[in-house]
Amino acid sequence: MDKIKTWLKENRSFEEGIELFRKHSRNKHIEGYLTRKRDRAKLRYELEKIALGGCSPVAASPLSVPALPEKPQERLKGAYAGGIRVDDMPQSVKTIYLEVCELYKKMRAWHEKMKLAASDSARAALRRELVEMEARRVACWGIIDRWHNDGILPDEESAAASSPTTDPKALVSARAAITRNLGLLVKATDPERIDELKARLHRSVDIVIASGGGFGKNAEILKRYGLLL
Repeated sequence: MDKIKTWLKENRSFEEGIELFRKHSRNKHIEGYLTRKRDRAKLRYELEKIALGGCSPVAASPLSVPALPEKPQERLKGAYAGGIRVDDMPQSVKTIYLEVCELYKKMRAWHEKMKLAASDSARAALRRELVEMEARRVACWGIIDRWHNDGILPDEESAAASSPTTDPKALVSARAAITRNLGLLVKATDPERIDELKARLHRSVDIVIASGGGFGKNAEILKRYGLLL
């Protein structure tokens, strides 16, 4: 357990976290999900649960510190077959990647600010900014993915893609994901499945919050599951 606590405290590599999960859990379903999606927030949640002796951590709130994403360099090595060298990127893609690196540095700084914030209102304001940074970070990786997988360069992206927090398509997709996953969540009985669905919902909820949108009839259900205050 000491190694898990060290990983959680020092924000170590995704690969090291996966090895710790394999050592302490026999859940192949979640292991497969983590390996495919490289979902660092879900990995952190699962390791926190193991460290707590199987008890679920408190659901994230606007006052909690969101998990840091994996380092950009780690994703380049682990998320793409054979890895990607920065020097091999077209300049337009390299510019997006360098933005991801700056976002990661800024997010680390904002995490520290949240830990030292003197009031709940200050923490909530910092978390809102972190949610916006995370939405932009995800959008940037989407642009890099499209270049890697389909050869589409950033200058061929629509103008909306450069502003992910106001991208109507991203907002519609997040709302649809919330409705779909809430429907699955209310029917789920397996604790591991419930945790997986909550992790998915957290990401979609953050996108809607970053876009300044509301949740309509889903708001009460989200509150019931601790996904929204």
